[in-house]
Amino acid sequence: MTGFKKRYQTVQALGTRIYALSVDEPGKSETLSKALQLPFTLLCDVDKSIIDLYDLHNRDEHGGIAYPAQFVVKPDGTIGYRSLDRTIQRADVSEVLSFLKTLHKDPSYQAQDHERKKWLIPSLLPVKQLWRSRSLK
Repeated sequence: MTGFKKRYQTVQALGTRIYALSVDEPGKSETLSKALQLPFTLLCDVDKSIIDLYDLHNRDEHGGIAYPAQFVVKPDGTIGYRSLDRTIQRADVSEVLSFLKTLHKDPSYQAQDHERKKWLIPSLLPVKQLWRSRSLK
């Protein structure tokens, strides 16, 4: 999250919004958001319903948390970029920004498969549920 915090103005300049998703209770998430001075919204998925929809549930750590992941949801509701990482290995923010810059120039652009990436193009239902989950904050 702090990598995106540092590059937040670049992300905004590309017409993109950032949302982070946590399994923590709203009070704990709010405390973390303030402590890290996050310029974007930290959503809460306490029942892990969104995390389960995207198969991000890491049941082996801390009683069940989400694997680190980044999604770029395009204006048409499809996912143009997805990075599913492990707790110790995270996607490089510059890789996500590179995708966003290309997408900004060419809205039809779709990321190419990378060796360590898994791709997912969900139906619109999970995207709508993710969007609605922002009210869980």
